[in-house]
Amino acid sequence: MSLFEVLVGMLLIAIVALIVMTGVGSVLTSMSATDSIDRASMLQIYTARRLYLLKRGSQITELANEINSSLSSQYPKIKQIEIESSNSFYRKFKVIIETKPGKEISFHVYQGF
Repeated sequence: MSLFEVLVGMLLIAIVALIVMTGVGSVLTSMSATDSIDRASMLQIYTARRLYLLKRGSQITELANEINSSLSSQYPKIKQIEIESSNSFYRKFKVIIETKPGKEISFHVYQGF
């Protein structure tokens, strides 16, 4: 074998390794983003169910602190829960969840009486 054939073989191996590593990196990034979205969705569902059972409006800040303290990780976390409107038929809550530092998701929960 000549030196040229060895160099070409090493170049081809490096190109294949680069393609494989790029694919693995993109898969890991995608899985991380999907995991973050799943965890935020589960927190939304859990928070909405807890708000449905809430009887008094004064328990809102306690509820947010209780949920945040029960989570095993730092993010996602509840940033804010507030009552947007209330009448004799329903209460409308606005919940803001911080999924990552500086990135937030907000949603509304309606509680009927």
